[in-house]
Amino acid sequence: MGNRSIVADPTRKDYWRLVNDIKGREWWRPLAPSLLDEDKDVYFKDPTSHEFMILMLRYKDEEVCKRVPVTCHVDLTARPQTVTRDQNRTWYDLIKTFKDIKGEGLIMNTSFNLAGEPLVETPQDALRSFAVKGFDAMYMQGWIIYKR
Repeated sequence: MGNRSIVADPTRKDYWRLVNDIKGREWWRPLAPSLLDEDKDVYFKDPTSHEFMILMLRYKDEEVCKRVPVTCHVDLTARPQTVTRDQNRTWYDLIKTFKDIKGEGLIMNTSFNLAGEPLVETPQDALRSFAVKGFDAMYMQGWIIYKR
């Protein structure tokens, strides 16, 4: 949950294409949100808490989707992951900090793997993917790594 993930600002519509380009996927492929459990009612109709991205939920309306377009699929749905501080303190705190800065208690979260590649499992895998693709920065084991 929030580990081995590509994370992006869901409010920047152009990130939908950018993240899919980085991953080597078709530009239209949906990207999922991770959100603070206590904010699920802000975004979704009849929400349920779920820590895995396997349930499809419908956003409340188009206005909500306009606020977080990167995670809203064309049919106003998403496969969200709700996060509590007890489940994963670091991941929760990241989303909470984003909310404090941008006002949205939701971030874009997709698996850290590239097209045709398995999921990143080791620090070496992460560094290799980071080196060859268009990432700006990477957080790993307490360090933030930037490209020049």
